[in-house]
Amino acid sequence: MNTLFLVQFACCIIVSMLGLILVLSRFQIRWTNRRYEVSRWLLAFSMFVLAWHYVLQMVCGFRAKGDEIGAVVNVLFYTPVSFIVSYATYNLICYRRGRKKFALLGCVSYALILICFFFGYNDTPRGMHMGEWLYVMLVLFAVTILYSVYTTVIEMRYHRKIIEENTTEDLLPFDRYAYASYGVASIMVLAMVGAICYRPLLYCVGPLMLFSLISFTISFLGYGYNMILRR
Repeated sequence: MNTLFLVQFACCIIVSMLGLILVLSRFQIRWTNRRYEVSRWLLAFSMFVLAWHYVLQMVCGFRAKGDEIGAVVNVLFYTPVSFIVSYATYNLICYRRGRKKFALLGCVSYALILICFFFGYNDTPRGMHMGEWLYVMLVLFAVTILYSVYTTVIEMRYHRKIIEENTTEDLLPFDRYAYASYGVASIMVLAMVGAICYRPLLYCVGPLMLFSLISFTISFLGYGYNMILRR
């Protein structure tokens, strides 16, 4: 087994465990909050999609065939997963109108990526080696991440202001931890734009991405538990 396979295997195991933890956490609470439950299931779904992605990578060897093919497959999977994670966070803290717009723009951006993949796959005789179309997909991927991260961070700051004004100091430490963990995860996702194109960088960013996902999931569960207890 080479290093790439071991990294993919470790990622598959860890994200599968995170998804399972998010599912089993439902049985550890007595009262439920509808908005939190929607976000929790979205986050669990994104973890299982990531796990399936790594299974496909190990079985089909997309990344092992070359960085270009690996980048195409990674963009197709990482774009919806990163957006779903951002939407799960945004949905949990957003008390203003904007969730539908957020979801709509995410769907439109991913539809554009799929259109680029369709034209690139059919217009070039090399199949997954799509040339210039790959760069268009990478730009759309980066723009989608920047939009989702920026919008979510703005909403997090607005939510923190509400917490401070309502003097709900018991939630403030969890809000700060969630803000920090989401910020670190967002930086790692942005770094993945380069890592999916350059394998040596992947070996550095990959483990850091896993740690950020673990930290974010723990903060998400802790914030959810305390939010439910306050109600």
